[in-house]
Amino acid sequence: MTGRLIVSRGVGGRELKNVDIGIPTRPATQYLHSAVESVVAQTHRDWHLHVSVNGTDGGEAASQLERVADPRVSWSLTGAELSASQNSNRALRAGAAPYVATLHDDDRWRPEFLKSHVDFLEQNPQCGFVFSGVMLLDGRGKVLGPKLPSIEAGVHPSERISERLFRGNLVNVAAVVVRRSALEAVGGAFREDIVFFDHELWIRLASSFDVGVLHRCDGEYRLHPKAASWEKRLELGQRRLEVLAATEEYAQVGTRTLERAYGSAYAMAALDAVERGDRREAVALLGRVVNAFPGSVRAPGTLMRTVGAALALASGGLGRRLLTGYRLRGATGGRPGRLLRLRLAARLRQ
Repeated sequence: MTGRLIVSRGVGGRELKNVDIGIPTRPATQYLHSAVESVVAQTHRDWHLHVSVNGTDGGEAASQLERVADPRVSWSLTGAELSASQNSNRALRAGAAPYVATLHDDDRWRPEFLKSHVDFLEQNPQCGFVFSGVMLLDGRGKVLGPKLPSIEAGVHPSERISERLFRGNLVNVAAVVVRRSALEAVGGAFREDIVFFDHELWIRLASSFDVGVLHRCDGEYRLHPKAASWEKRLELGQRRLEVLAATEEYAQVGTRTLERAYGSAYAMAALDAVERGDRREAVALLGRVVNAFPGSVRAPGTLMRTVGAALALASGGLGRRLLTGYRLRGATGGRPGRLLRLRLAARLRQ
């Protein structure tokens, strides 16, 4: 089943646009129409959006998409159940424009998003991608506050930014535009064997191309309990270790950076284990930090994670609850709502 297609010159029977946008989604989607509306409202008008609906039944997604009148928007069903990375790749491959972007179905762009990012890439042809900050929203669309990139604006040389991205993900997926030629040069797709496939791609691109940073918040990133990121909240450390193992070979990093990155990821995994109530695993992971990557503990972030996990273990159930509340505030922009608190309480009672 396929939605409206543009019949004109270009790729796949439609006019070739300047930016191809992909939204991977599922039949049961709450915010899709809002995401699509934010694309339609862009001041940069030269784009095509394809929405890839996972599965064989369009469900609520199809109902929302049928109400979109803009001829630059098309959609289709995958025809089979795909992983998040597979569906994202399907959405990415629905065109051949010089610039490409993906937007999650629960996020949004402000009207100047595409213009600011495309203009930057036009002016800086050495950059493989450019990203900016985001405004954090809650599940009802209320603005929680801005989150700007933690590095300065401008062009960052490949050899520096790839190392910085290896140490931690600075890029919010709701605020990125990629040059297609750069994407094709490094494989043309997200890896499908990694959960945090977006972070891996940013490192892969940065290892071959300079990267641009904009200090503006024209993406909108929604924090809510049904988000895919929420479902993986207690796997952050292990998924981070996956990314490190996958990118270590080409990330252009030295021994010190390797030690600090791995130590930080194992400390994060220890915090995850404490929250899950897996005391034995948490102790083993803390031992890994201290014994295998002792230099990493000099980094303030790793030191805080290590000490926090140790204190939470020593404090028993109370420590676990305090740790979960602290991390939950961070995961929800510092303002956990009533629904999130109820979910937290239910988890702690299990």
